[in-house]
This record gives sequence, structure tokens and C-alpha cells, in this order.
Amino acid sequence: YGAYAVQADAARTYAVNVDGLRHVLEGAAQLPGLRALVQLGSSSEYGVNCTRPREDAALWPDSHYAVSKVAASAMVRYYALKRRVPAFALRLYSVYGPYEELSRLIPKLLCCAQAGELPPLASPQVSRDFVYIADVCEAVEATIERAPQLQAGDVFNVGSGVCTTLSELAATTRALFGVAAEPSYQRSAARHWDHQKRWVAETTYAAEQLRWQAETSLSEGLLQTEAWLRHHPQLVQAARAHSVLAPR
Repeated sequence: YGAYAVQADAARTYAVNVDGLRHVLEGAAQLPGLRALVQLGSSSEYGVNCTRPREDAALWPDSHYAVSKVAASAMVRYYALKRRVPAFALRLYSVYGPYEELSRLIPKLLCCAQAGELPPLASPQVSRDFVYIADVCEAVEATIERAPQLQAGDVFNVGSGVCTTLSELAATTRALFGVAAEPSYQRSAARHWDHQKRWVAETTYAAEQLRWQAETSLSEGLLQTEAWLRHHPQLVQAARAHSVLAPR
């Protein structure tokens, strides 16, 4: 909770993201033989320090959501060191793919592309590190598989390592799906964190420790996601009815 501008209840943000995790970790501490608990963190924890930060880099969160995720990662480390829970945190970058909430950027972009259009975008220079969901799942599996050889409480960045601007994303989408419409950039489409320009992951540590790296290119991931949206109209319709924000 708290990743959307409309989710502005700070107390709920901390109740879900911090207290909720505390209950999970407390329960995990009672489980004998637990192989691994993997907490999904966020690149938002780095905040303004967003250009290829290593996992031990300074954290400068700039929202209640980001602060709550910093606290969550710290709690994972506490339970690992003091309660001997084999817990790990993965700091995810901009995950996309099947089942993503429809009001988010990639599904909104692809749904518009199916109609030969593009949605309003923030500044063309805004960038993100887009990582496909299948690669993220493999990072989780790698963490569980290698847990006995890892330092409990460790944190790993999970991203593609590729910085993609909204201008590049729009150009790739137009080329892949034959969209003739020109992109329009509107200041009103920006969120408060979009002023962070070079948002990209440093994944060397994950490659060394987890023997993992993202394999899916942005073009391949967009094609797979669009195909999923096209082949699951009933799920898309249901998702529209339950979206956090009103999808186009």
C-alpha cells in the first residue's frame, strides 16, 4: 500500500508494509526447517540516490511508501541476525508483465497501443529500469535455491540494469506495434518521484551471489505482455473493474 498517489493514508502505509511484514517474520521465526523467506522490497528505498546504487549505498527515501520499504528491509535484517530467520530482501525495480495492475504504465501503454494510440506520458527524459516478471520470479527462485550459501538478511537489487527513458519506451512501442500516433508529454501525468531522472539498477551483487541476471529484453517483454493482454480479455475486463486507478 502507498505506491499510488491516491493511497495517501500514511498510517495504513506503515501498518501494511511494516507491521504486516513483522507479523509474517514473527511467524517465520517459529517455523523449524524454514529454507528462506524472501521479502520483496523496492528501488524506491534509494529515493534520490537512484543511479546504479549498490545495495550498501545510502538510502534517501522521498515518500512514506519508500520509508516503509526501507523499514521493511531493515526488519528483514534484524530478524535474520537476531532471530536467525533465513530472510532476504529483493529490491525490485519497475516490474511489468502479465497480471500487472492495469492503471500502471506498461499495461496502460499496451492497451492504448492495441487501439493505435498512446497514453499521455510524463517528461520524455524520465527513466526507469523495466524488468520482466519472469526474470523477477527467477530471482526469487535463485534466492530460495541458494539460501544456505547466502548471508541471511542480505539485500539484492533486481532490475534489468538498463536505463530506459519514456521517449525510448514510446519509440519502442510504436515500432513493435505499428502505432502511428505521436507521443504527448504532459506535466500533469508526472508523479512526485518522476523528477529522479536516471533510475537504473546495479545488479552485480545479485549476479555474483544469486548467479542471476535479467534475460528478457524490453522488446521481448512488451511483446509477451501484449500477447497476454490480447489472449485474456475476460481477465482484462475483470481487472478494469477492480483497478486502483481508472485505466484507459
